[in-house]
Amino acid sequence: MATRHLRWSGQTYKIHELPPYATINVEKALSFYVPESRVRMDQAIAACMSRGKAYDLQVTIQTARNNTLQARVIGKPEYRNGRIVRIYGVIQDVTEQYRIRNQLTRNAELMRLFFDTIDMGYAVMDKDGKVNFINRKAQEIVDHGKVIGRNIFEVFPSLVGSTFHARVRQCIDAQAPVSFSNYLPQVDKWYEFLLAPMQDGSISIFTRNITDSKKMQRELRKANEQLSSLNKFLVNQNKQLEDFAHITSHNLRAPIANLKALMQIMNESDNEQEREMYRGMFAEVIRNIDETLNDLIEIVQIRKDLNVERETLAFNDRLQKIKDILLVDIETSGIHLTADFQEAPHIEYPRIYLDSILQNLLTNAIKYRSAERRPSLHLHSRVVDGGIMLTAEDNGMGIDMERYGAKLFGFRKTFHKNKDAKGIGLFITKTQIEAMGGSIHAESRLGAGTKFIITFRPE
Repeated sequence: MATRHLRWSGQTYKIHELPPYATINVEKALSFYVPESRVRMDQAIAACMSRGKAYDLQVTIQTARNNTLQARVIGKPEYRNGRIVRIYGVIQDVTEQYRIRNQLTRNAELMRLFFDTIDMGYAVMDKDGKVNFINRKAQEIVDHGKVIGRNIFEVFPSLVGSTFHARVRQCIDAQAPVSFSNYLPQVDKWYEFLLAPMQDGSISIFTRNITDSKKMQRELRKANEQLSSLNKFLVNQNKQLEDFAHITSHNLRAPIANLKALMQIMNESDNEQEREMYRGMFAEVIRNIDETLNDLIEIVQIRKDLNVERETLAFNDRLQKIKDILLVDIETSGIHLTADFQEAPHIEYPRIYLDSILQNLLTNAIKYRSAERRPSLHLHSRVVDGGIMLTAEDNGMGIDMERYGAKLFGFRKTFHKNKDAKGIGLFITKTQIEAMGGSIHAESRLGAGTKFIITFRPE
């Protein structure tokens, strides 16, 4: 302050585009400021010298090479024995920041102009509900005077606890966009909303009136209901016909084979008493075939139901029917068949489907039995997660799951050289189970048998 001596750092010379350590004084330093900035600097330095007031200004500088810069200038007084002895501070080139800020300001104006011209409501709200921006269309929608700067939930108390309020919380908590439609009974209108979180914690709100669209949707829905119902009916009929064809061709093969076997045995017998016994077996097998055909026809004729009718079935009863049908196969193979249905003795399921599933499981155990041991099959039912799980575990030839596991339930896929293998039984079983919402998978090792696990979906 006493000598008016001025000292600059190397970076200060660089900002002013002067050679390092060129002779400089206060008057020359101030000459780089454009007139308006020079006035402000003179006033700031005077106030600092006389009253010890620090300053922090943004000014415009014309450099030694005639380039215009925006700079931030900070000055503070230094005291010694209660008197100001010098002023020290910093100067920073903020031209780029200034340019960016100006660009942001222009962008903000353009954004405001854009959002005021689009036919969609737009607003910016902080996480506490205060509205920081609202375009003309949104202002028309809320129709409630000045909203900017006010809390939307105080302006409209009915929104507290509403779907809109819940979605705002969801958007904030998940930091992810949320879209939804909401009916406002106060104005009898539907609005569509899109909430999007912003980096500063605010929420962008896009909205548009979809009342007319909702009315059109209702009319269209009514017009499509009959078409949808007809389509489901036709799809169901087609599915039933496919099931009928598959079950007929596959499930009747075994009892017919039994009939042929009985006929051959009866023809080879000279004992009239034995022949009479075989005639009785004929009648039982034919009765079961007739019952199966009637069941299939009944399913196909269910034309008004979209699902195959379920009924309460006892596993023991249905298994006994299958044992009667496969009587000759069971006796010939010598299979040891056991069952434990105590944990889940009954199931709500289509009778024809359950019979087909049990028959396929039993015929598979017989067909793919091991020549090294007496065949066996154990069936077990239990309740799992509100549904019923049925397991069927045999001690047969087993399957190489690494090689064939992905194709196990494929249509006409066979994995053994058994002449009776058609590759359709497991396909039908899987189709029937999945049609009712259930699932089936297998666990097996080559030479160690196979375990099928079936999960039936609860009604």
